[in-house]
Amino acid sequence: MGYMLLRYAKPGDSLRQPSLSELLATLQADLPAGAGAWAGSVVTEQLRALACPDDLFTLFAELGSLTERGSGGAGALIAPEPSSALGMFLRHRMLAFHLLQYERTCQLFTDLRAYCDAAQHAGPYAWGVARGTPWRSGPELGPEQDPAALAMLLHRRLGAVPREAGKGPPSAAGALVADIRAAAPLLSQVHLLEARAALYAGDAATAVTALHRHFDYTGGASSKGGNDKGRLQTALLSLGAWHVQLGHVQGAVLALNEAVRVAQQHGDHTALAHVLAALMRLLATAAPPAAPALGDARAPGAPPTHHLHLLRLIRRCLKRGEELRLPHLVAYGRLALAHFALAHRLEPPDAHLRAERGLPAPETGAYLPLVEAGRAHRSVARLQAAAMPAAALLAAEPPTAPPGAQPQPARPGGPGLFPPATSPVFQNDMNAGSREAAAEMVEGAMASAHLLRGAAWRRSGAPSLAAAAALAHLAVYEDVASAEDRCLAYAQLAVTAVERQGYAAAERVLDAADEEFPFASSVPLRATRLGIAHSRAVARRDAHAATRVGAVLCSLAPPDDATSLPLRLEAEARNVEALIAAGRLEDAHTAASAHFALCLDAGMQDEAVRMLLLLADVHAAAGLPAAALPYALTARLHAQQSHADLLAADASVRVAAAMGALGDRTAMASLRAELPLLLGAAPALARARAQLTLAEGLLATASAAQLAADPDRVLQPLEAAAALFEGLEDWRSAAAALHLAAVVCQTVRRTAQRNAVAAGFCRMSARAEACC
Repeated sequence: MGYMLLRYAKPGDSLRQPSLSELLATLQADLPAGAGAWAGSVVTEQLRALACPDDLFTLFAELGSLTERGSGGAGALIAPEPSSALGMFLRHRMLAFHLLQYERTCQLFTDLRAYCDAAQHAGPYAWGVARGTPWRSGPELGPEQDPAALAMLLHRRLGAVPREAGKGPPSAAGALVADIRAAAPLLSQVHLLEARAALYAGDAATAVTALHRHFDYTGGASSKGGNDKGRLQTALLSLGAWHVQLGHVQGAVLALNEAVRVAQQHGDHTALAHVLAALMRLLATAAPPAAPALGDARAPGAPPTHHLHLLRLIRRCLKRGEELRLPHLVAYGRLALAHFALAHRLEPPDAHLRAERGLPAPETGAYLPLVEAGRAHRSVARLQAAAMPAAALLAAEPPTAPPGAQPQPARPGGPGLFPPATSPVFQNDMNAGSREAAAEMVEGAMASAHLLRGAAWRRSGAPSLAAAAALAHLAVYEDVASAEDRCLAYAQLAVTAVERQGYAAAERVLDAADEEFPFASSVPLRATRLGIAHSRAVARRDAHAATRVGAVLCSLAPPDDATSLPLRLEAEARNVEALIAAGRLEDAHTAASAHFALCLDAGMQDEAVRMLLLLADVHAAAGLPAAALPYALTARLHAQQSHADLLAADASVRVAAAMGALGDRTAMASLRAELPLLLGAAPALARARAQLTLAEGLLATASAAQLAADPDRVLQPLEAAAALFEGLEDWRSAAAALHLAAVVCQTVRRTAQRNAVAAGFCRMSARAEACC
């Protein structure tokens, strides 16, 4: 055995001699029966275990243990004496390895990978001879799949991960990764596929670890070819983009800043453009308190609030994209700005300059969320109109000129930012697959633009248009939209369904989402489901259930995620509603006041208005209409200034109720002006409150003769309010409306109608008591 091992250790002409298949065959021939198969399995298992350059240290550590006296286990069968020729050879090799620099270690790992790749090209027998089995095959793998086909399969799977996340169990992605790794253990994209699957499954630790392993794995390949220009910035950019998706602002800023530094050193303008895109996404979703981590907010001329600092950074990135004449970056910047506008108040671009010069503030109507969403939709539509023909033209062979024809001059791209449809919008060195993938990304951006417009329509008081945008997203962009966007579209439809048609319709929408994504971990979809359950619990006055659901909703926002502030505020607002339903008015007032200050500091004006309305509800529940009125008036004023029409109409209902309770007979004038919007576009709860407040105001202002002459003027709003409250399962409020209707019927001597209304009152009261 010792002479045979020394013969193997004799230096050959190159590292590739003998080949792996020849080495395994020699082991089978030279060793006794059974020992050759065992030795071959040891060699193949050790080579399969080399997933990154760091694994070489483990391999040489195991080899070093063979020279230690008294080593046991299977290695003791071939353990040489430390002073023997074979022992000295192993010790020299270990010393030479530990003297290598890390770059040379990566080079050694690359050579080993090429050595094994040559065996893979020789056929599956090269890897399976020692164990007598061929390559493992999965659902998409044939038993003799070549590395080129496996690489193409990996490319397709990498692109499909965002679209198929949640459609299958996480174990399915792991099984596919295991199958491909067993068939071709040295393909670096296997680690990237594992990382992306873990990222979209919400496993941040596994995703980042697999990403590091992928770039460790490819480190030696780029060094060998002498083209290490893009590897470092690509690794940093990927790490930064994934930190952005996970909401880790500090990690994203560190990675993106380092990517900018390396890209500038290498003159890589493409990487700089990708950094700008990732930075705009981070700025659009980051919480304003994280603004100091994204730049110096204390510099001269800095804005007074954190959210304005984020806004100016987004506009600076957008302006840089326009200067570089990159339509992709401009469209992405418009989407980021529209996303930011949905949550925060925007200022005109020259507002700070006007303030410094003492000029009047400009109009803010041109910077509303609906306007910004329209601009984003227009930019992405123009980019799509240019990108799709460019990708299609690439697939076809260019026409050849007839013999003797004069070459035509190149058509100029035109003076505009976006080139004509027949002109390419991609780099000339991009292959067909890359351009097709880029065109699909543009279509995905178009799908996101539809969702942004839907959210803007909802805020502006057009829920039907919002539902139409979500339906268009689900029907038209099924093959290109990401799973997260489709779950968000289902969430928007469920919210519209519960507002217009009740809980049963919302459950059908959520069931459809579960059918398409049975394993989805989408936060918007889970938050919508929990929000509907919380609304039902509050309507039923079930304080314990509402508190439990609110706690689960709050837990959806990870503590290290700096992009989940809207979700945390939503959970806190629902917590205040639960406290009001439980009668804990002091706690509700304290929580609402604290979160109103947080919303104001973050520039989230709509959420601040909602907190003001909750403060008005707290004082109204305490029987203090005079204290509730200032909150309602302030909420209406701010909602009107920000053109949040539904919030302004909802605030008008509170104003009318407070003024009516104070005996002001002019309270109904402002409510009547808001009735078209309330009855046509408001959620069911707001419509029910408006109908009840209108009926109470009419009863307070009508005389006995007027009520006797036209009682339906009061009874119709009361019956409509009772029906809406019953649909929302707020049986106590429905019973109160029916009780008032029965009193009116008794006053005008409508006995039959009174009996019917009284029966409904008894039914609602029984349901309300059953829930307590």
